[in-house]
Amino acid sequence: MIGPTFALFIRSLREDTRAKFTPIGRASLVLVVLFFIAIQQRSFARQPAPGLQVFFTVMMVNLFGLVLGGITAFCSAITEEKEDDTLGLLRMTNLSPLAILFGKGISRLVSGVLLIVSQLPFTMLCVTLGGVSAATIWKGYEVLLCTLFFLCCLGLLTSVIAKRTGVAVAITVFVGAVLYVGVPIIYMTNFARNPWSGAPTQSPVQEALGWVMANNPLYQLTMLTQGGGRGFLPTAGSPWLFHGVAGVVCFLLAWALFGRFCSGTAETAPKKKSAKPGSKSLRIPRPGSRPLVWKDFWFLIGGRRGLISRFIGYGVLTFGIIAWAIAENSYMESKVVGEMMVVFAGFGLGVELVIGSASIFGLERKGLTLSSLLTLPVPLGRIVRHKILGVLGSFIPGLCFVGLGMAMTPESVVSFFDDVTRRDADTAVFIYMLLHLIAVPLLTCWLSLKMRRGAVAAAIAIGVIWNVLLGVMADIAERDAFVGLIIFASVALVAISIIFFAAIARGIPRAGAVE
Repeated sequence: MIGPTFALFIRSLREDTRAKFTPIGRASLVLVVLFFIAIQQRSFARQPAPGLQVFFTVMMVNLFGLVLGGITAFCSAITEEKEDDTLGLLRMTNLSPLAILFGKGISRLVSGVLLIVSQLPFTMLCVTLGGVSAATIWKGYEVLLCTLFFLCCLGLLTSVIAKRTGVAVAITVFVGAVLYVGVPIIYMTNFARNPWSGAPTQSPVQEALGWVMANNPLYQLTMLTQGGGRGFLPTAGSPWLFHGVAGVVCFLLAWALFGRFCSGTAETAPKKKSAKPGSKSLRIPRPGSRPLVWKDFWFLIGGRRGLISRFIGYGVLTFGIIAWAIAENSYMESKVVGEMMVVFAGFGLGVELVIGSASIFGLERKGLTLSSLLTLPVPLGRIVRHKILGVLGSFIPGLCFVGLGMAMTPESVVSFFDDVTRRDADTAVFIYMLLHLIAVPLLTCWLSLKMRRGAVAAAIAIGVIWNVLLGVMADIAERDAFVGLIIFASVALVAISIIFFAAIARGIPRAGAVE
């Protein structure tokens, strides 16, 4: 029983140990910790607790990377087998559902644990810097490990239930948003009338919501940096009490539902939707003179239905913003609503940009159709241009809502650009942020040629680490050197963009040849 159960688990650990990216990832995280310490060395004499500042920065970077990478890795544990039509082959072997869950999911949990624990000896250097104790560091890593365990089990559950990785990721993100974002908002807006009074909650609903919020990893790490104070919430106790129990429940549900949702490979085949005779709503037009543009528009972003669903999504977001403004102020102020529409719609456009960049050639690689695409009697440059044109349609709803938000608050737009053009520092920062619209998509597209899954998470993690390091350097830099630092970072982004552009041009034929 023990041998077959852990056979796939042991094999997955061996493959992960021998992979070339595993030591690179661990070494990169260790270098990030050491870099934080090195660049803040000059400000140690001016800060009351430099070790605490380094520890908090390391914890926040780890938490963000853990959530982003964990969701991508765990939610694809079983769905990748469904998408590749190999789940049936696993079921034909002597492997039980428990063995498959251990081999595909718990092995990734062990890799994540090793990735986090590898930083612990170097994070202990914060004790010698002052402001933080060893017990606080142990507590911080305990919070990270508990969160990782819960995300692993939740991702396994959604991966078992869902047919596609995207659906599993969406369910996991929704559950995480409810627990870690929705519950704090509900608690703060409805129950915490006097937040800092420390008065205990009364009703069972208040106690339950307060306990869930107190076990929020972001809240717990913040309390650690503030001396472990209770704030206005009940004592959370051990983080394993919430995340551990919830994780075990999710794993047991995944085990119990495995036979029902993973009994074969029939669920991976897309079902054809029947249309009534004469119905024009489901009719797809003929490709025309640009078949690649047609293909990506109709089958990558969903065609007219995809555009309508995006308009509905942005419309629901706008309605939520208006409802929030009315609930908070008892009236709707167009300036506030317009500014929030620009911010949230701009964020949605950024997400669309990154996902679209990963999907241009990433889906071709997953479907093993990149080699067939390259055999077409069409130059590579034209293929790339047409595929980009096919994805550009997904930005239309977001741009419409950004334009609507700007029309609702024209004075804020004029004031923003006036401030940007007035000072050199603001101009440099604005240009630096605009260059991300080129560098990040190129990075994501290049990663999608190197990685079959997780290109979006890896690109976002790299971008966040880059900007965190730049922010720390800018914080300790002199005022005169700040503009020079931003200009240097902008030039670096331009150089990086050129390098990735050339790497993509060389990587597309190589990725097609590998197939």
